[in-house]
Amino acid sequence: MNKFIERLKNLIGQKSWLRYKRVYALSMIASLFETLSIAAVFPLVGLVGNGEVSLKFNVISLTPETLIAGILSIYIFGLCLRAVSVYCTSRVNMQEGYGFSARLFELYLKQPYEWHFSNHTADIKAAILNDAQDFISFVMVPLGRFISQTTLVFFVGLVLFFVQPIATLFLCAILGLSYLLIFKTLKVFLKSDSEKQIQAHAERHRYSSEALAANREVKLSGLENIFSQKFASASQKLAKASSQRSLYTEMPKLVLEAFIFILLMVTFFYISSKNEDQITTITPTLTLFAAAGLKLFPMGHLMFANFANLRSGLPLIDKFGALMSQFHVLETTEVAPILENELRVENISYTYPGHTIQVLTNVSFSARLGDRVAIVGPSGAGKSTLIDIISGLIQPCAGCVLVDDRPLSAANSISWQMQLQYCPQTPVLFDQTVAQNIALTDDYNISEVKAAASLACVDDLLETYLDQLSVGETGKKLSGGQVQRISIARAMYNDVSLYILDEPTGNLDAKTADRIIGNIFTARNSAIIIIVTHDLKLAEKCDIQINLAGNSS
Repeated sequence: MNKFIERLKNLIGQKSWLRYKRVYALSMIASLFETLSIAAVFPLVGLVGNGEVSLKFNVISLTPETLIAGILSIYIFGLCLRAVSVYCTSRVNMQEGYGFSARLFELYLKQPYEWHFSNHTADIKAAILNDAQDFISFVMVPLGRFISQTTLVFFVGLVLFFVQPIATLFLCAILGLSYLLIFKTLKVFLKSDSEKQIQAHAERHRYSSEALAANREVKLSGLENIFSQKFASASQKLAKASSQRSLYTEMPKLVLEAFIFILLMVTFFYISSKNEDQITTITPTLTLFAAAGLKLFPMGHLMFANFANLRSGLPLIDKFGALMSQFHVLETTEVAPILENELRVENISYTYPGHTIQVLTNVSFSARLGDRVAIVGPSGAGKSTLIDIISGLIQPCAGCVLVDDRPLSAANSISWQMQLQYCPQTPVLFDQTVAQNIALTDDYNISEVKAAASLACVDDLLETYLDQLSVGETGKKLSGGQVQRISIARAMYNDVSLYILDEPTGNLDAKTADRIIGNIFTARNSAIIIIVTHDLKLAEKCDIQINLAGNSS
């Protein structure tokens, strides 16, 4: 149990665990007051049956008025305390559930760029949007309820043991053994169905993400039915696993109902065999057991259901534990050297994780402020990899990048990226206006936005969409050339010392491309501009040409 608690604390954090401990303690106190209200039934029935109160604790005697007032006070206070406990527990569960998702999302975003090479986006989304909430629903919530219910059952059991020890021990033994046997039988199935649910969630996210992201290709290739069938199959797996897990948690209820029925029959025949005086004597005890039964029998089932949910949640704990062990959040607070004169690449070599073939081998060049650098070479030569290294997204396996003779590293990569602007080969726009996509903020300077748009020859589009229409998801409302030009304008929005443009004219006609490149070279003549291109004419306009032909495989 201690290992289980330690694993939970490591997953949710010390502060979150303290919040849960507080609401768990509150629910235990509420359970204690519920027990007191049940225990008070015994003297109350004696009062009704005999017209007097015989209950005494040492030297303390209770009058009927005091007893009734005390029972009402305990009962009302217990109800209020339970209401407060339910509210606090619900609030903590919601806050921690969504907070856990938010922390996971932040951790995913902060992972090194290379980490995402081996992790599918759909699996990440499934973990954040489904598994994180299931972790709260099937681990933290059942744990709190199980603690509260166990506390109530324990205290009520003590009261019953005080009145009828042998009968209480007999009933507890029968019920306990029954639940233990059922749980031992079902625990393997509970874990298996939980693992199937996790897998089905991931599959649904994967198929939906791939189909929606490549909607055009899916339609033109006639793949709608294939993706629909795959998504439906994963949904059926999810439904089957969920229904089976619900069935397993409900099965003990049938056993419990049968047990209660038999117990009622035995009690009926026992009472019918007694005379009137004996019935009057045993009535308070039977009433106490009946009142306790109203709490204990449902609690027994709920305890099993919550314990079963905890068992189902073990695969989630295993999954998140494995994820946390993969996370590497490096300290990136170091300040990078300021680019004032020269950028130098020295003997850079790189191999992607899990691969053996080098993408880059001993690549070297240098550029000074005002230089235009063209990186050319066939597909697969490592052009995009080289600019990823220069921009600090990935670290070289050998060699280094120097800024004014000072090396860049993972520790100062965030600071370094503040000094550069990057235009990717495949731009992604957000579902916002053109101006917001250029500035990447709602609080933009319209004059600076217009200046950047003018450099990228997208000012006409800016006027059309300014503060009105969004460009659609990933820019679907625009042509490829328009998306490309907005991405170039985004890179030109800030005046920096280094611009990295990956195939910036790939989707543009020759006339527009020449005009944009001319604008950039003129407006940013004091910066280093690195351009990855297959356009040899564009490469010839640059001061330095880096040919990576020898790196192609």
